[in-house]
Amino acid sequence: MKIILTFIIIFFTLESCFFDIFKTEEKLTPLERMTKANPIFTTWFPRPNNDYPGNGSSTCIGSNETLDQNATCINARIVTATSCFERSINKGQVAFFRFQNQSDSNVNLEIKLNRNSTYSSCLLAYKENQMVTYSSSVRNIETNQSLTACQSSTTVSTSSNSFRCFSVYNSCDANFTFRSSSVISPSETQVTSTGIDNSTLPTWSSLAQNYIELNQSPTNLIGNDSLMLLPIGFNFTYFGRTFTTVFANTNGALTFSNRNMSSNDSKLLFQPASQENIHSIIAPWWTDLNMDCDSSLQYQTSGTAPNRIFTVQWKNIGYVATSSTNNFYKFNFQVKLYETSNRIEFHYGNLTGENSSTLPRVALGISNSVGGNNNFINARNGSSTDSSLYLPNIFPTANTVYRFQP
Repeated sequence: MKIILTFIIIFFTLESCFFDIFKTEEKLTPLERMTKANPIFTTWFPRPNNDYPGNGSSTCIGSNETLDQNATCINARIVTATSCFERSINKGQVAFFRFQNQSDSNVNLEIKLNRNSTYSSCLLAYKENQMVTYSSSVRNIETNQSLTACQSSTTVSTSSNSFRCFSVYNSCDANFTFRSSSVISPSETQVTSTGIDNSTLPTWSSLAQNYIELNQSPTNLIGNDSLMLLPIGFNFTYFGRTFTTVFANTNGALTFSNRNMSSNDSKLLFQPASQENIHSIIAPWWTDLNMDCDSSLQYQTSGTAPNRIFTVQWKNIGYVATSSTNNFYKFNFQVKLYETSNRIEFHYGNLTGENSSTLPRVALGISNSVGGNNNFINARNGSSTDSSLYLPNIFPTANTVYRFQP
């Protein structure tokens, strides 16, 4: 009996892993039937899920439709270490891109859908110097790629004078934004700290100082409600706890929290902390923002110990455009963290574009891990009880600095 049960378990495990190769053609689902013929897409193409309506939508693959069998990397679009572009993709289409490296460096690639798309595009990286096509073997797929899940990002190294191909696939009509970067994020997935919390608020002040724009390689952050863990480059103490990394999101905030880090709910800056929500927030301009190819997040650690400065910059970041004619506000601002003194500064640059009564409100300030009255500072006025959210037309005049001195 034990031998029979073991055989049954192995049989059904193999059947699942190899996409039901034991099924007859009649028993295959539409998606399985389309992917069965090709080894690459049979292996990595995602199984149907809640994002995939199947035959219920004319914008998605149906049972009588086929994949793009002419797709190839041979004449693919060339991308660089700082490429960013938007593209539409039709159901069943495979889009290839090729990175040509002229020096030893890493390439960090991330693809995210535009906000007006519903279905997930899948990214795949191939081994160096493999000019792949639709019919290429799965052996050409890079070893660190997922063959069981739909990837939206990947990190790979490309040697000098080598090239690497990438592909994007979607089962439905969709739009995606492709951004590549040589800025590699830390391997950690959470912030860690030492020390003991305290709730002593720093001293707030407002001053004028020339805005000096960073000119670093952009990170690969793109889209709405995205985030990235950044290395500070030194020990920074925030309300009693010492950190070496911090989360930055596309909504104009930093956080030392490991909960809901990409939130755009700016009123949480002033509310008591909870088990579910973000806390320990540094928010120079927190609202529901969107990072497109005209905007970027950059960071830099400058100076020498023990007086280094960690700067994070949001450049030309704005709101999600509801039409091609929108010219909503674009903001430029920075956060600076100072070694040893643990001072925090918000620096504000130029504001461009137009206001709209429909744009979401904004919170500015800092808060600790407790939250609520007397556990935050409103950066507009230094108050620890004023929880006002502001219209975006109150963006501080260029060269304004808000300082928080422990």
